[in-house]
Amino acid sequence: MTPVLSQYTLDAFFADDCTVWRSGTNLSLIIFHLQQDLDLISEWCNKWGFVINSEKTVAIIFSKGVIKNEPFKLKIGGKDIRFQNSVKLLGVYFDSHLTWKNHIDFLIEKSIKGLNLMRCISGTSWGSNKDTLLTIYKSIILSSLDYCCFTFENACLTNLKRLDTIQYKSLLLATGAMRGTSLNALLGECTELPLYYRRIKITMNYLLKIYLNQQNSAKNVLQDKKNFPIGA
Repeated sequence: MTPVLSQYTLDAFFADDCTVWRSGTNLSLIIFHLQQDLDLISEWCNKWGFVINSEKTVAIIFSKGVIKNEPFKLKIGGKDIRFQNSVKLLGVYFDSHLTWKNHIDFLIEKSIKGLNLMRCISGTSWGSNKDTLLTIYKSIILSSLDYCCFTFENACLTNLKRLDTIQYKSLLLATGAMRGTSLNALLGECTELPLYYRRIKITMNYLLKIYLNQQNSAKNVLQDKKNFPIGA
């Protein structure tokens, strides 16, 4: 039996990862209740012999506004939890204002390695053919851009355009086309969708998959969520 957390505190478990969160307008009150929940989790872990890695445990405050530099503290197992402006959860980087810039920076850096690989084996008169290069693009670069892409769909256009540039460079290498060739022409040549439409397609497929299988553990994403402005 898992520990029963306080009312309005939500949790999510995946393998050995655990995340708890709470919403509201009174940060002090939120911290107070979260600390009570963390104490319950610590007691439960001690009872059943689980060890929490406090070094990998971090906290983050999501807010549209600027958070005053107040000495908020949370502890787990008697050790302080670090507050950060960006955290990584299941391969996705969340920043405190949900701009997704950190995650897109991560995708760009990761994609550059794939582009370098494509450059090494491509050429206008030698090297791998288009089909092989497209396979490398899809398996190494596009798979990363697709992963949880619906989370950063609302990122600013400037950041999303940076991902379009990665797609453009990849298809340019795969086709051996001249610089200046339009992205639409490359997409047509490679029968690929623009990233914007890929994100819509992936989101629709994901939601339909959940809708058609109510046993899916992610079914809660289709239910309305309420925020509880406790202490407002």
